[in-house]
Amino acid sequence: MRLRRGGALAALAAAILLAASPTPLRAQADVTLTEGIRFYSNLEVERARDRFLQVLSPGFPFVVSDSQRVVAYKYLGAALATLEQRDSAMTYFRAAIERDAFVDLDPQTFTEAERNVFAEAKRLVFKVGARSVALDTIDPRSQAIRLSVLTTHSGTVAVEVSSLTEDLRFQLFQGVVDGVRDLQWNGARPGGGLVPQGSYELVVSAQSGSIQRGDSMRVGFDVTHLFETLEDTLRSLGPADLLPERHPRSAAVRGLAYGFGVAVAAFLVPRVVGSGDLGSSGLPTAVVALAGAASGGLAYSNRTSHPEIPANVARNERVRAERDRRNAAIVSRNDARLAETRLVFTPAASLVR
Repeated sequence: MRLRRGGALAALAAAILLAASPTPLRAQADVTLTEGIRFYSNLEVERARDRFLQVLSPGFPFVVSDSQRVVAYKYLGAALATLEQRDSAMTYFRAAIERDAFVDLDPQTFTEAERNVFAEAKRLVFKVGARSVALDTIDPRSQAIRLSVLTTHSGTVAVEVSSLTEDLRFQLFQGVVDGVRDLQWNGARPGGGLVPQGSYELVVSAQSGSIQRGDSMRVGFDVTHLFETLEDTLRSLGPADLLPERHPRSAAVRGLAYGFGVAVAAFLVPRVVGSGDLGSSGLPTAVVALAGAASGGLAYSNRTSHPEIPANVARNERVRAERDRRNAAIVSRNDARLAETRLVFTPAASLVR
């Protein structure tokens, strides 16, 4: 009973460690892989095989990453090829290729016999790969980023750039690829200009030229525009910036009222002061009243038919022209800065579909 309880506690502790600290536990897989590679290098092939099988075993108590599995499959395939277990070696080589199209056997490390079995595995498996977009800053007028795609054997490949934030997708390459193919791209879009800032995917699809098999892969990356800070254009002119350009209708009404006021006064004042005539010249009251009414009517007519204030109009035109001139200069400077835009490429997680 005590032993069972102890075993349960140990299993629980291992589970807690597995969930809480995967990085140190992954290091344990590295230790086992390193031992296997050392045995393999020392020609202790069977001991090497056992270490790699241990890492791939469902009962292995530590975290094993995808890249660690690829290493284990590759070396296990090589060890089995050395032990002349060709079919088993092919199985593990194919498992490595399925997980990483870029996996390969270095001639300085692996024998010709092992590489021949590996080459046969690549002919039976069709995979396409694309390296992550490297963190880089380029001047698109003279530089480009390098994009590497690969097929495990000859096939027709199409490479597209697809925006995740804009309605934008276009082809960079289409053709036959056998092995690694490097592409150059300066961030230009069809029709001219640079792709906008945002998140993108490099979409790689391929069809084998020898077996009925296709494959695809997506590599995510971000594009950022880098340029000198732009200036803000001047704000629109408001009422506080401009003088009134037309007389208000009330001014015409006031002129009319003033004229009629003079006419009314011409009739009333003499009666109030006791004389029927106004002034020493003896000018008739009716003439004065008529003149006041006429001037009021003329003032009303002028204000309604010609409400503009020429001096204010001219001054406002000068203010608007100066604002337009300064804004045009700002736009020109901004355009020059944008013309010097550099592109920053940032890698994102790769997606396989």
